[in-house]
Amino acid sequence: MAVEYVKDKLATIADPALLATLFAEAPVAFAVAQADGRLLVVNRAYRELFGAAPSPGHELLDELARAHDLAPYLARAFAGDAVVVPAFWHDAGKHEHVVDPRRVALELSITPLTDRDGATQHVALCFRDVTAAQELASERSLLRTLFEAAPEAVVTYDLRTGRLDDANDNAVRLFGHAREQLLELGLADLCPQRQSDGQRSADIIAERV
Repeated sequence: MAVEYVKDKLATIADPALLATLFAEAPVAFAVAQADGRLLVVNRAYRELFGAAPSPGHELLDELARAHDLAPYLARAFAGDAVVVPAFWHDAGKHEHVVDPRRVALELSITPLTDRDGATQHVALCFRDVTAAQELASERSLLRTLFEAAPEAVVTYDLRTGRLDDANDNAVRLFGHAREQLLELGLADLCPQRQSDGQRSADIIAERV
């Protein structure tokens, strides 16, 4: 129903240049591909993402399918299903037409474009650059590994809640509490009530943290 609604509304636009401008200037990287793997048209955001438009005859879609095992997703799209491909890393430097190559993480949405006869001869490709999110996820995974593998007892502390946010296995063994119990404690709970100089541990923590 949503597609028919959009078709009805777009049919009221007398000037096709408006739709062409919408495609060309959209902030998201769009391309229209044929069943033979060739890209029929790309927009400005696509050229900015990949560094250039594909050269004539360059079958980028087939190239992507081979490099990233996208064939099953493309088959579903040309069969009439809208699909989303999980993020994958793509090295644009392998393409001869790219002037300024870079390695990017892409999330790809593929939408079938059915004609009046109900056949799907073309699909719309929407590429989203998720490089920053993927790099952040990788960094967090690395930090998690270092956190767990540290030879020392390590805890993290949430300044907002006043409680421990996480603890590695060595901290669990050192303090003798289950991890879930540790995360209910504050820093003062892990310290003696008073330090050797007589100061209350809670006062020192409140002053310095």
